[in-house]
Amino acid sequence: MRVDGGTYSHISTRIGILNPTTKAFSSIKTIPNGLISGDQIIAETGVWKRVLTLTETGLREEIVISALPTGTGAGAGDWLVLETAISGVLFPDGWLDDFSADGFMFPPPRTSDANGNEAPCKRYARTVGGVQYIYTGVPVSWLADAVYPVTIDPDYLGDTADGYINGLDPTYATAHSTSAAFDIGNTTVRIGQFWNDTNYLAWRSFLKFATASIPDDSSVTQSNLKLVSIYDGSTTDFIGEVIELDWSANDPITDLNRETLYDSCLAAANHIDWRSTNGMSVETQYSSENLTPAYVSKTGNTYYSFRSDRDYAATTPTGAEYITIASQNNATEAYRPILMATYSAGGSTAHFFSMF
Repeated sequence: MRVDGGTYSHISTRIGILNPTTKAFSSIKTIPNGLISGDQIIAETGVWKRVLTLTETGLREEIVISALPTGTGAGAGDWLVLETAISGVLFPDGWLDDFSADGFMFPPPRTSDANGNEAPCKRYARTVGGVQYIYTGVPVSWLADAVYPVTIDPDYLGDTADGYINGLDPTYATAHSTSAAFDIGNTTVRIGQFWNDTNYLAWRSFLKFATASIPDDSSVTQSNLKLVSIYDGSTTDFIGEVIELDWSANDPITDLNRETLYDSCLAAANHIDWRSTNGMSVETQYSSENLTPAYVSKTGNTYYSFRSDRDYAATTPTGAEYITIASQNNATEAYRPILMATYSAGGSTAHFFSMF
């Protein structure tokens, strides 16, 4: 599968081992072409599965590993990586942070196991024989202790509407107050907290909606946020809180502004309840309490953030208390966030449903 922009293109064809000292790559698996299924191309072989999803805002690429792959018992410190040949943009050899090229956004890659444990996932650029490659992956040592399946998300996309920011640290106060990483453009976002026997994690999410089509001369009389949880990992229940936080000055989320957003979401005193995880069913749409009608923008986008009430109260988690919410990039349209605004103009009433 090749992705082309204006002058930029990339194609991922192999999975292998990257030596951390020499940066030499050795292939252990060639990715097959895959089969088309709706808006996806799915390639499966052995424990490997590569899924490419075409969305309205770009392309999602994920590698899912169902068990520890063979061929990974190499030298200490080796990395398991996805090899991607690129053209149209040049990087010096070395580790890459987030970047953009020809309208594509490349946030930092993410890898997590079945328990939500996140790996120190990185991206390395190297030119070999006049061809530039990007290697995206995780330490083999982390895979040896992971709970499968493991998902590697190189994160190639075209827009950055929804996202989340997380804290991660063995000390709860640090994880609660200091951001560690972010994710944008994924098919889901997260809120809540987690203690995984090694680290504390906290997730806060950020949503935006295109609302400029609401007539300027209208008056918004009611607004509600409708969300669908895809996964409920809560052994301790909590309430999802919607924050009317205008984060437009920090859109899109980057490493440079993630701390500001992480702190701002926590600091907001006013909130509107979405719902409690107690009795909640996954893959079911639930509406929030009434939001502030005047907050809805009629000239641009309307921004919200999302957090757990236990996160806001700084209640230390003892296990899993988090959920994932379908984002605007989710493949199932019915699961995507909806901002419902009722407005009146010229003596009539209309309902406006917005997904960015």
